[in-house]
Amino acid sequence: MTLVNLIDFAGEDKNCLSKIAITSSVLAVSTFVIAPVQAATVNRTTAFGNGADTFVVNINPDTNFNAVDPTVAIKGDSTVIRKGYLRFDLNSINKSNISNAIFNWTYVDNNSTPPLSSYSVYGLNDGNAGENWNESTITWNNAPANGGGNTIDSSQTTFLGLFSFNPTSTPFGTIISFSDPKLVSFLQNDTNNLATLIITRDNFNVSTQNFAGKEATQFAPPTLQLEITPPPPVTSIPEPSSILGILSLGVLGIGAALKRKL
Repeated sequence: MTLVNLIDFAGEDKNCLSKIAITSSVLAVSTFVIAPVQAATVNRTTAFGNGADTFVVNINPDTNFNAVDPTVAIKGDSTVIRKGYLRFDLNSINKSNISNAIFNWTYVDNNSTPPLSSYSVYGLNDGNAGENWNESTITWNNAPANGGGNTIDSSQTTFLGLFSFNPTSTPFGTIISFSDPKLVSFLQNDTNNLATLIITRDNFNVSTQNFAGKEATQFAPPTLQLEITPPPPVTSIPEPSSILGILSLGVLGIGAALKRKL
């Protein structure tokens, strides 16, 4: 409103002075532009730092399988239960800036059954005494949060979601992915740079599904693909007095132009 009144007072020179006033207005608006924030992708595998991966079996409750099997074997039937344990080292990652997370691992089996495999993913609660489990000594009997049969101790874990795929139509070497907002929240809330995922198969069947562990060098280890989005930069917004200062410059320019005209 102030600019319009100034232009009206300018009389016959208002077209020229309008340009001066508009220039001042644009200068004020340009200070509100915020640059877009670029997200970065960080991949953390079980082979990084304190990462680890293996599985435990109920029929061999005191046996550690890490040295004898380079895969993470998952199975669920009335007799044999195999559960996967995977730990990721999140050191040097600002967890609060994780905006998306995808868990990827490679299917390395040729089983024709079952027609559909469904899996549950659990996160071992942050600060749990078992987070430092050792892949060379972990067994069915000492695995953290391991419940009876195919269950997981819900008091020590957070359910993160389900994923499924069809082994019959899935070629050897296919990457199987899992993503859920609960996984993002679980990682964001980590405080000790260790995140353990526990995976069980829901549908009972005699077949076993094998996935590449970090010792299976032909394929990538189990991986967390993290999207890191830093908060937008803090932008200084001009106070009303600053904007008035800019407008004052326009007024001074108008006065000078009128003086020269006279």
